[in-house]
Amino acid sequence: MAEGSHVGRPSSWIAVGVMLIGFAAGGLGLVLGPSWPLFWVGVAIAAVGGVAALAVGILSDVVVYAQNEISFGAPAEAVAGAAGAAGAETTPGKTETAASPRGEAPAGDAETLANG
Repeated sequence: MAEGSHVGRPSSWIAVGVMLIGFAAGGLGLVLGPSWPLFWVGVAIAAVGGVAALAVGILSDVVVYAQNEISFGAPAEAVAGAAGAAGAETTPGKTETAASPRGEAPAGDAETLANG
């Protein structure tokens, strides 16, 4: 499997297919009647698929990417230019955001942010 691929292994997809068949059988059992024996057969098939998924290590198919820096909002130059055009006082090189993706405070000291 290629590095960074979202494809997954064939054994994982077989387990997912078994669970899907069980879900469909259980759903048909509820719609057609309800037919409780068909529903419970579907539940059993889905459970077998879940056990098979854990047995083949389906959770090891997760792709973890390297952490990238994500920039929220416009670049500092664009913010400073837009605010300067509107007649507002600007601090070059700083932008204010509501919050960073990790819940940290925006860049800058607390006094500057509090005084707005």
